[in-house]
Amino acid sequence: MAQIDKIANTSNRVESQHCCDCNRYTSTYQLEYTTMIEKPNFFTSKQAAEYLGYAENTLRDCRVRGILAGIKAPPYIKMGKRVEYYKEDLDNWKMQFKKITNTAQSSIS
Repeated sequence: MAQIDKIANTSNRVESQHCCDCNRYTSTYQLEYTTMIEKPNFFTSKQAAEYLGYAENTLRDCRVRGILAGIKAPPYIKMGKRVEYYKEDLDNWKMQFKKITNTAQSSIS
């Protein structure tokens, strides 16, 4: 599901006084539009860390070392100083871990 930023503005009727102060009013309609901007599913470094349950510094460190939680770190995109993670990549990274129902299963690898 794509993240959607919605900027919603409505039509407003603004009454303004006539230019010569003769107590006549003119009606001015300001028409503004609802804009839907659809972005791909991506997270900033801070959002990705929160999504995965790690501190942002831990995620930053894993980009240097290439390892997070003992396995290869999730892929990211670097654009200048900006770092982005695609949600799909984070979900795929999380799917590498086994689902367990109790702590005894975690010791059986």
